[in-house]
Amino acid sequence: MAKIRVMLKIAKIVGLNSDIDAALTIASTVSGSSFFALASSSVDDAFTSIRQALTEAESAFFDSHEALPQRLTEIGETLLKTLSAGEDSRVLLGAVSEDGEHCALYLLNRGPSLKAVLFREGQEIDLCSLSEGQVISGILEAGDRVVIATGSLFDFLGEDAAVLEKLPIESLEDEISLRLPEAENLPVAAVIFEKEEVVVKEAEVVEEKKASAPGRHFLGKLLPKSRRKVAILGAILLIAAISATVFSYREKRSQEISALFAKNIEVAEAKFKEAREKADAEPGEAAKSLSAAVLSLDEALKTDPDSTRAKDLKKQIEEGTGAILKIYQNPDIQLWLDLSLIKQGFKTDYLSYSRGKILVLDKESKTLASVSLANKSNQILAGEEKLGAAKLASLNGSLAWVLSDKGLVKTQTAENKTGVTVKDDEEWGNILAITGFANNIYLLDSTKSQVWKYVPVEAGYSDKQTYFAKDTKVDLSGAKQMQIDSSVWISKSGGQLLKYTQGVADYFSYSGLIKPIRDLKSFFVADDTEHVYLLDTFDKRLVVLDKKGNFKAEYQSDKFAGFSDLVVDEKGKKVYLLESSKIYSMDLK
Repeated sequence: MAKIRVMLKIAKIVGLNSDIDAALTIASTVSGSSFFALASSSVDDAFTSIRQALTEAESAFFDSHEALPQRLTEIGETLLKTLSAGEDSRVLLGAVSEDGEHCALYLLNRGPSLKAVLFREGQEIDLCSLSEGQVISGILEAGDRVVIATGSLFDFLGEDAAVLEKLPIESLEDEISLRLPEAENLPVAAVIFEKEEVVVKEAEVVEEKKASAPGRHFLGKLLPKSRRKVAILGAILLIAAISATVFSYREKRSQEISALFAKNIEVAEAKFKEAREKADAEPGEAAKSLSAAVLSLDEALKTDPDSTRAKDLKKQIEEGTGAILKIYQNPDIQLWLDLSLIKQGFKTDYLSYSRGKILVLDKESKTLASVSLANKSNQILAGEEKLGAAKLASLNGSLAWVLSDKGLVKTQTAENKTGVTVKDDEEWGNILAITGFANNIYLLDSTKSQVWKYVPVEAGYSDKQTYFAKDTKVDLSGAKQMQIDSSVWISKSGGQLLKYTQGVADYFSYSGLIKPIRDLKSFFVADDTEHVYLLDTFDKRLVVLDKKGNFKAEYQSDKFAGFSDLVVDEKGKKVYLLESSKIYSMDLK
């Protein structure tokens, strides 16, 4: 018969410290309790001061009979006071309580540049962001690895920081130490520990029990000589010993579990409240708080799965997640218009929108038409005779532009007048998109990595002008689409979205996304929208960002996988989505 026993495997890393700047760590285990501490400070005789402080902290931990959270809190306060003479003193404390089958982790972070990371099943969980000056706790699972380290170690390793998770813990200390500079002061420190479950054979368990029974010969002198009395007395002593041990263990374990549950449920409730409060003003921070709430609640349910308080909170989180994260599952997407109503077999590759109307071009039938959002009424604006072999189209107010083999063809939709404005230019490369804005017309040329601009003049329209400033370096290989809202926006393969203002690169960066954009099928932005709308067919979603790239909302549905283009009427709170010969609509929240 075999028995599963929990073990902790531990590694420590320390860099080269100086007399005024040091980072040290300590790790020790006594009778099933492990204590870990990391401290760094800039102070005279830093190495000696920190080493002495950690040694005293270790003694205080194992001498104390307080509950583990209270112990860590008191030791943390004492350490910070001891190191208060130094600048930037930081302390990170951890403890693990083992009972042979389970490991409970307790953590207290008192330093902004220290890190505690839990690696679990390929996920990286930032424990310091959950602690924020208070003790957090949770149950370690088999294979979990915890890294407690100075942020400077992660900075030094850079992209190689993955070794902290991937390398066997037995070789980790040597591997990292070899990477550290030998002659350069680098006050870095870390302690890494990993939970391992080992199988112990019955014979080994028996031998352990025999080895742990000292003084047996001494007791023999006090036992009665009668075998019957010896047996009775032995049974009584055994029952008493077992009863006392079981009672003591159960009481202690019950107290630990209750304290663990209380701490986790309180953190979960606080983080959930924080997430709701930040939902509108700071959606990115709200997402982090919600993630912390879910993690703490999961830990609470592990210790007390039948708790009504925990179950109620879980229900609240499930019901409130959409509103907090602004992630909306399966929005109502309805068929808005079948384009065959314009002309039998009509289909288009993209949509263009301006002032309450959608422009559509059927390249096969060489037909240009507009559709009113107000009542779905449609109007055929021009055919092959006027357009030629039409390729691209764009609507700008009452002007509809078409790129064809004739050049740039302009249709005045109010008067239904169509004519060639700019003749086909041999210097054009591969024109991927055209966009009208403020009476100007812009052409996206991926071959020449340029946006050509034509502006109105007395005689019609000017010769082509380059949009980008002379010193602006642009690579439009892989470009896909272009939109203009006074800035020029260009999407590229791989999910990239570029923004240029007055011919130079402008700031735009994705921030707060749940997942990275991998397939930016289409996007929409205009001068009358506050947001940018991204159609990501790979992850079947519509993502809404502000014009700096900050996350605002996300709509998720399998239907998004089949759409090829979109336009947005922000004032009317509607999104219109194209699927070949059909246009669908969806309400914005």
